[in-house]
Amino acid sequence: TKRSKPEYIYGVNPVLAALSAKRRFNTTLYLNISEKGERKSSDKMNQIARMASSQKMKVKFLTKMGLQKFTNGRPTQNVVMKCDKMQYEDIRSINDIPFTSEEGKFILFLD
Repeated sequence: TKRSKPEYIYGVNPVLAALSAKRRFNTTLYLNISEKGERKSSDKMNQIARMASSQKMKVKFLTKMGLQKFTNGRPTQNVVMKCDKMQYEDIRSINDIPFTSEEGKFILFLD
């Protein structure tokens, strides 16, 4: 099958949210080279590094300019996550939604 173009999630809070959800695959975490070594990183950056490690994610270190190549020059807050595109369900009708029972149906559609 043809692989889709990867997505790049950048910024501390968006990357933390993506790591917490555990719904992204084929991920690589790119961190600014300044985050490597003995330098004291922020608590959130340490949390990102721990979560990436526990999820067996590849971690690579790049310069600030290297990170911004993924984001068309937008600020990255020293972190970019490369991953597959999120898979969404294609629902054309209420009848397309599988339910296991009639009891307690609740549907929330967000755009």
